[in-house]
Amino acid sequence: VAFTCLILVSVGSGELSALYHSKNALQDVYEDHLLAINQLNEIRNQQMLIRMELIGARLESDAFEVMAHTDKVTSHIFKTDNLIKDYADKQMQAEEKQLYEAFIAARMNFGKTGVLPMIDILQAQRYEEADKLRQEVLIPAYGKASETIDALIEYQVTRARETYGRVSQLSKTVLIATVAAI
Repeated sequence: VAFTCLILVSVGSGELSALYHSKNALQDVYEDHLLAINQLNEIRNQQMLIRMELIGARLESDAFEVMAHTDKVTSHIFKTDNLIKDYADKQMQAEEKQLYEAFIAARMNFGKTGVLPMIDILQAQRYEEADKLRQEVLIPAYGKASETIDALIEYQVTRARETYGRVSQLSKTVLIATVAAI
């Protein structure tokens, strides 16, 4: 009887430990990965909106309409900066930090060599120059910024998948131990 009780206590303790680790792993997936994926997708969305507003501004011939589009671009830039600050506040592993820095460099290039000059050119209504800048600078810079943010998102998805794998393996081990003990 004492041996049976000892086995039941051991199995119960193991299951409680597994539940505790599962809860922590799920919390990690949510806080460290799902929230990060959401932030990164929102940043990507804001970058896309910036690009779309610049295209919309280029299609306008009225200076006031161009200004309306460029004002929206400025608003999207502000929102993007705030989202990036929120993302940067979290603890990052070395690989994530490297991917983040690559994204920031690509984003700065997109902004400084593409977006800001495009705003100035469009407000001056120099449309041929705007078309050239869009083709030669803005499109490639946007592509690189998108590529680097996609790498960050993939990093988060991979880390979430790894955490799921660890919890899944722990659950299998506890299940086997429980069945064996019974």
